[in-house]
Amino acid sequence: MNLTQFSLKLNSKFVKGEYEGNESSGKVVIFSHGFGVKRDSWGMFTQLGDLLKDKFLVVRFDYSKIDEGQNATIVPPLSFQAKMLEKVIEHLQEKFNLKEINIVAHSMGCLVVGILSFENVNKIILLASPVTSPYKRMKEHFSKRPETKFNEQGTSKIKRSNGSWTFIGKKFWKDVKGIDPPKLYSTLSEKAEVYFGRAKQDHVITNETYDAIKNIKDLKYEELDGDHNFADEARQGWLERMVSILSDN
Repeated sequence: MNLTQFSLKLNSKFVKGEYEGNESSGKVVIFSHGFGVKRDSWGMFTQLGDLLKDKFLVVRFDYSKIDEGQNATIVPPLSFQAKMLEKVIEHLQEKFNLKEINIVAHSMGCLVVGILSFENVNKIILLASPVTSPYKRMKEHFSKRPETKFNEQGTSKIKRSNGSWTFIGKKFWKDVKGIDPPKLYSTLSEKAEVYFGRAKQDHVITNETYDAIKNIKDLKYEELDGDHNFADEARQGWLERMVSILSDN
C-alpha cells in the first residue's frame, strides 16, 4: 500500500501529513498527536496504523512545524490545532466520501479533539489525556531545565530532553489556561462514542483524580497498563486493545 503525502493550505500556513491503507473502505482512522512531537507520536501511531490499514484509511499529520536551522519544534495554539484537524477531516471527506470517521488522540492531542467537538464522528479514543488544565504542570516540568525561558507575552523557549527546542507563543498559554477537559469531553460524548484510556503507570500526568471523567455520561473509561506512551512491554497490549475497539461494530 502506498504512503501518500498531503499539504493543505490553512490561512497563511500549511497542514502537512500522510495517509495509507484501504482507500475504498469508506472508513478512516485519524491520529491526533501530543505536545511537541511528530505525527508518528514516537512510533505509537505508525505501529497502530500498520495493524489497521487493511480495513481502514489511516491518516497522520503534524500540528507542529519543524525548524531544522534552530533544531526546534514550533507549536501553534490549541485553538489553531483544532482548525488544522478540522481542515484534514474536510479534505478527507471530500476526497474519499467517508462513511465512518474515527479518531485516536494522545496526551494534549486529546484536548485538540475536545476543542473541535465536531459532528458525524463514529469513535474517539482519548489516551493519557490531561484531566485538568496542563498549564501549571507544564511550567513546573519544563522549568527544571536550566536553558528553558518562559515568556507568556512573547515566545517561550523550552529545552527538550533530546537537546532540541520547543517554541510556543502567548496564545498557546491562553488556550491552555482556560481549558477544562471534563467539560470538553462531556460535550464530545454527546456526539460520538468516546473511550478514555488512562495509563496506569503514567509518568507525565501524575497525582490526578479521574472522578470527573468517570462521571461523564456515556463516556467509556478504562485503565490500561503502561506509561504515558504505552512503551516497552505495555505496547503490545495497548495495540491489541486499540484494534479491538476500532474493529468492533
